[in-house]
Amino acid sequence: MRSFLFLALIIGSLSGCSNEAEHEQLQAAFTAFKQAIADGNNQVVLQSFDQESKDYFTSLAELARWDNEDNKMGFCQQSGHPLSSLLLLQAGELMYSLDEPATYGPMNVLFNAEMLGFSFFDETRLSHYRFGEVLSIDGDQAQVGVEVKMDEEVWAESTYVFNKEKQEWRLNYLSTLSLMEKYLSAQQRKSGLAARAFIQQLLIDGPPEDARLQHQQ
Repeated sequence: MRSFLFLALIIGSLSGCSNEAEHEQLQAAFTAFKQAIADGNNQVVLQSFDQESKDYFTSLAELARWDNEDNKMGFCQQSGHPLSSLLLLQAGELMYSLDEPATYGPMNVLFNAEMLGFSFFDETRLSHYRFGEVLSIDGDQAQVGVEVKMDEEVWAESTYVFNKEKQEWRLNYLSTLSLMEKYLSAQQRKSGLAARAFIQQLLIDGPPEDARLQHQQ
């Protein structure tokens, strides 16, 4: 009996150490991503995302160079976030027409996302973001609460999703699009416009102040 209790205590202790290590790694990943944005280190920013996110950025960059409308709409529908993807894609089409074809890639998609309020951080308010707590860890996926300063004494919490790849925690971009998709769907219904016409109008008018993903609850 004593041996069993001793073994249980050892296992519990190791589990606690493991969780603490994972929490520290998640906080380090968050801090490194935030610092890369502050330093303007685009390569580190891009590498801070998981493979699913990088594949998504690459596909959007490639689609912006294509003329096949069916392929574009098919990709947006299959992404699971049709309006959000269409907005990023149409912004990409516009930027691609102004850019050198050889230079338009995933980083350009990230730049467009920032301009449209689709990024994790507002680059002009980096000091308003702080690591809160690890909400859950399920295998190689973790949810982290990040606190965002809304006013002098008001902080809101946003949920960030990280996936572990090659023993490193990386941000998952697509998991955040569900927030913007709900927002865009509601706005489209109010407008009464078809999807592409609605997105085109949104690009002309510019994103509203409350469209930033990191301010959504």
